[in-house]
Amino acid sequence: MEAICDLLQPTIMARIIDEGVKNSQVETVIKLGLLMLMITAFGACFAATRNIVSSKVSQSFGADFGAMRMPQKRRSFKRLEQHKLMNLFEIYLINMAVLLARAG
Repeated sequence: MEAICDLLQPTIMARIIDEGVKNSQVETVIKLGLLMLMITAFGACFAATRNIVSSKVSQSFGADFGAMRMPQKRRSFKRLEQHKLMNLFEIYLINMAVLLARAG
């Protein structure tokens, strides 16, 4: 519905120009302008609803997917903990080498 609201805007704008401005009909310009504002408000409501629903669905999917993979996550975390100090030391050495190369 949001896309339909967005796609209606150029059509209504064309009618404002063709019927209102071209024929100097201020009433038509105001009437179609108010129609555009209403359609924009409806589009904004649909966009907000879409954002809320998509956030809830993605959060639910992520929680369900994470629960399925929990044993694998624990194994990965244990491996990470075992190599944590070694990796930190390697990163420190690489950073020092880069800094020394830039200074020299």
